[in-house]
Amino acid sequence: MTAMGLKKPSAGFIQPPEGDLGALNNAQIELFWPDDGMWYKAEVVSLNTRNRSAKVLYATGDVETLSIDEIAQEGHLNVCT
Repeated sequence: MTAMGLKKPSAGFIQPPEGDLGALNNAQIELFWPDDGMWYKAEVVSLNTRNRSAKVLYATGDVETLSIDEIAQEGHLNVCT
């Protein structure tokens, strides 16, 4: 990923584990990458509430499907406001 990361998350809230997924529908988010200690901007392009996963589009154009519960449990999902 070559997009510039942020040292801390933007205004918003950290998605709680097992929390309501409604705020994630088409949301602008930031994901924390512990390997480099940076937050990266992405957009939720599809949301599967049944298996609690989301397909995200990063600013770089990369697409990834993530387990929301796993990311939220680690505190690595910021929902931007």
